Amino acid sequence: MDIDVEAAQSVSNESPSSGIPVNDLEAVIPLTSDGPLPMKTAAQRVAEHFSTLSSAVAAAVTALPSNVEIIRELGFALDRNLRQRSCRIFLVMFICLAVAISLFIISGEIGLESNTAVFVVCISLGLAFLFAAFGALFMALTVQSQRRRPTIVAQGHIRYTIRIEGEQWARFLAYFYSAKGRPSRARGWWFCCGRGGSRYQRLLQRGYGHFILGSLGLIVDELFCTTYDHHIVLQVELLPVANGVIREDGVPIIDTMVRVWLCRRLYDSRWPPTPFKVDFFLPPQIPSYEIPGILKFIKMR
Repeated sequence: MDIDVEAAQSVSNESPSSGIPVNDLEAVIPLTSDGPLPMKTAAQRVAEHFSTLSSAVAAAVTALPSNVEIIRELGFALDRNLRQRSCRIFLVMFICLAVAISLFIISGEIGLESNTAVFVVCISLGLAFLFAAFGALFMALTVQSQRRRPTIVAQGHIRYTIRIEGEQWARFLAYFYSAKGRPSRARGWWFCCGRGGSRYQRLLQRGYGHFILGSLGLIVDELFCTTYDHHIVLQVELLPVANGVIREDGVPIIDTMVRVWLCRRLYDSRWPPTPFKVDFFLPPQIPSYEIPGILKFIKMR
């Protein structure tokens, strides 16, 4: 031990004459020691152990997106879907308007005196297509007004961000696109294409989905969004759903589903409110004592 230190000191003393910097010599000729390595205390070992655990937990947490990122992504997807829906409705409106104008032109050329029956048919069909064009215009404006809803939901307090994935997400999509699972009333006709649509295939390949429960609204992934200033919650139900999927042991898989009944908050007496339902699944990882809090939070809206 002493011989090595003295040798190193002699070399370092001779370094100015050799022209090699002392730091380089220390890098080339390190000090060696045959003594035992210093023992770590219990506190040091515990600190190192928990530092590795905390880094692993931090890496896992950072891998998951935050609520802000989830809502932003869902908002972009909902806005894209509504924009595509508006374009389809506007296309139908222009087609109906063009057909109505063509029928009016034909009826003007025929005249009432020359062929009364054809004239009446052209006028009737022209008026029908004209009313259909106005109805499509009203529907397109209604869809355009829905594009602000994800932004309104994001401005409120987000109480629950529920994530389902894997086979349960596939079961939910199959249920939501079915006749009994889609939103009731007129809102369900957007899902009449069933499982053959491109959006269904894209969501299925994604492998997961999110349900956002906030103080200002409700988001069912890219499928449905509403705000509580437009719709009021009438009733919340907790129902079991059997999709016909059976485990290897022969036991059917039962999913826990939340059904929310909604209705327009403001309506005219000439147009009575028409309640409709929206469903979403709860993952099995949610403790049973948390479910009443979720239902109560939705009922308060």
